[in-house]
Amino acid sequence: MSTNHSTGPRTPEGKAVSSQNARKHGLAAESIPADLQPVFNDLRNELRSQCRPDGPLEEIFFDKLVAARWNMLRALDFENELYDRSEGRDPITHPATQKEAELYSRYYIRYEGSFNRAYKQLKDSQTNRICQLIEANPDAPRPSLPLADALKIQLFAKRTPPPRTAPVTEPPPSGTAAPSDDILTHFPPSVATEIRDDADALGITVNFLLSQYAKIGYQTAREQCAQNEPNLSA
Repeated sequence: MSTNHSTGPRTPEGKAVSSQNARKHGLAAESIPADLQPVFNDLRNELRSQCRPDGPLEEIFFDKLVAARWNMLRALDFENELYDRSEGRDPITHPATQKEAELYSRYYIRYEGSFNRAYKQLKDSQTNRICQLIEANPDAPRPSLPLADALKIQLFAKRTPPPRTAPVTEPPPSGTAAPSDDILTHFPPSVATEIRDDADALGITVNFLLSQYAKIGYQTAREQCAQNEPNLSA
């Protein structure tokens, strides 16, 4: 496009006139006229119940979505009003309404794009929230979020391995020989019997008792055990 063509008002006076034109239909305004505030609130409440945003970030996306949807509806309203002056023809084909119809059409397309981007941001945010829960605990219950991508969540859950858990082993009953008693075959029978009796008297495993023997010596361990359990000194 040549820079000699019109690219909008450039002088302060021209920009002032352009801003007033924008206020006539309100599509470029940041505030809602007082008489339309109840209608805007109804739209906002309806969209909130459908989107259910949560947290500051999702509220930002939601505000963008509401503003875009409001301006889309306003552009349609203004475009429909042109039919009263287009003598039953499509306003975009009538000389008296063509420029305004084209303007409202551009506004609608612009805000529709803003709406779609905000909707996608909300959808991605809610989807990621559930995926983070799955990553932390695949078995945890998942909240029902209206915009979350169910297919993406399902695929993420399939790729997420279950959490690793240590195997649970039951301790041997008190007074019975534990599997670790096999190590006593390396001791003389009388010593093995003595060690097993010491473990039974203390209510601990043979392995644990032997580990204490290894740390502080057999005789010292027996003396300490005897202090805690007088029957061992016999």
